[in-house]
Amino acid sequence: MFRIVIAILLLSISIVGFADPSNSIMLDESSITEMSKKANPSSQAFLAKQKQTEMAEAQFETQYQSEFFTDLAYSKSNTIPAVLQAPTFSPTESIALGMRKNLPLGMQTSLSIFSSQQTTSNNSVVRSNSSGIRASVSMDIWNNLLGRLNNFQSSSLAYQKQRALIRHSVDQKMFEIGLRKLYWSLVSNEEQLKMTKQILKTAVKQSSEARRRLNASIGTRADVAKFAARVSGHNATITALNYQKAAIILNLKKLLPELNGKNVSLGKYDYDAMITKVLTCTKTIKAQKSVPWDYTQYDEMVALLENQFNQDSLLDNSKNSADLRVFADGEYSGRGNEYSGAIEEFQDEPRFAYAVGLALTVPVGNEKERAVEATKAYRNALINSQRSELMAAAESRHSQMLPMVDLLYQAVIAREKSGADLQVATKETQKMYAQARVSLDSVILEENALFANRIEEIATKKLVIDELLDYFQIFNQTPCALNNTNGGK
Repeated sequence: MFRIVIAILLLSISIVGFADPSNSIMLDESSITEMSKKANPSSQAFLAKQKQTEMAEAQFETQYQSEFFTDLAYSKSNTIPAVLQAPTFSPTESIALGMRKNLPLGMQTSLSIFSSQQTTSNNSVVRSNSSGIRASVSMDIWNNLLGRLNNFQSSSLAYQKQRALIRHSVDQKMFEIGLRKLYWSLVSNEEQLKMTKQILKTAVKQSSEARRRLNASIGTRADVAKFAARVSGHNATITALNYQKAAIILNLKKLLPELNGKNVSLGKYDYDAMITKVLTCTKTIKAQKSVPWDYTQYDEMVALLENQFNQDSLLDNSKNSADLRVFADGEYSGRGNEYSGAIEEFQDEPRFAYAVGLALTVPVGNEKERAVEATKAYRNALINSQRSELMAAAESRHSQMLPMVDLLYQAVIAREKSGADLQVATKETQKMYAQARVSLDSVILEENALFANRIEEIATKKLVIDELLDYFQIFNQTPCALNNTNGGK
């Protein structure tokens, strides 16, 4: 027992003993909510997710980035020409400089200047040069017609970004609710401390009176021992409650670094008024006969995930199907001996050449098909799992919350009535004890019953508050004063 007391004292000292007395902070629900916006640990996870989305968007946009390119080539051939009298052009040297760019409409374009120099193997032609300008364009006319696949990918990234924003909003609300529940645990603890200290004061007076009666030879040592035991019991309860208080404050400091190094105390609060506000909120919730999906963001996240997966599936399907592209090349060039001669002809009388064609690609085998089907199955299972989990959580929370709050509120009313009756009974028993009409055990029994009833009343009120706050974790858009960011004030 001694070790437990020492541990409690050390924990209490570690929480408040080394803090600067002048550096204190008084907590209320509004300040807790404001601090939660600055300290939410999920903010770092959201930032990482946001950076991941930005990275994906940036990678997507890189396909449209203009690129400078240069091509250098040297070739030599000993092949026999198709016409025996024709010379073999070898070696050939060429260079091209230009820019290329992909367009969102599924087009690839390039523009370049080029120069090619050839010499025949028998040196009948030496350094014949062809120089000019060349343009190329190709377009997907099947899978990515008019940039259809690009739009799928862009839409998928947009849905992913929206879902991350909503997830952050939900996480922020859940963190805030968790802190508010800790705050009301601190309030409940304070109420129990007040009640226990009040009972302790009465027990101390009774213990002194028992000693006086013993000294006057009208009491017994048993009575003195019983009252002393009650005093010790209430002191032990206060010690335990102080330990709980220190533990709650420690949890708050872990979640809210702003509180570290400060003496934390409770500001003004009204426990009964809070219960009234809870009942007002339940009236708003009762008006919803079915699950109020407008009050939650979970369904939005599932819908966005489904939309994202739909876009991804359309993109995956294209990887397993044939593709057809049309291309066209055109150039203006001049030819002459050496580079200068070719440029001169290009300026005076450029010659035009072009080429057009189709390119067809067809996948062979079913490896890609199996991969696409496996990906689809995974996505469908994930969406169905999240949708089922959401539906079950939302429906059970909404259907059970109101009956549970009603039961708890009835329990509060019953406890209040029971407390009033026990208060009368205790006073009457104390009077009869003073008149020696009842035993000491009767007094202790009545007072213990009254004390236990009041403690239970405080705990039941805390359960009522927790039940509504838990409801807000799922239905975080409920139009209710207690769901506002200022703590319902």
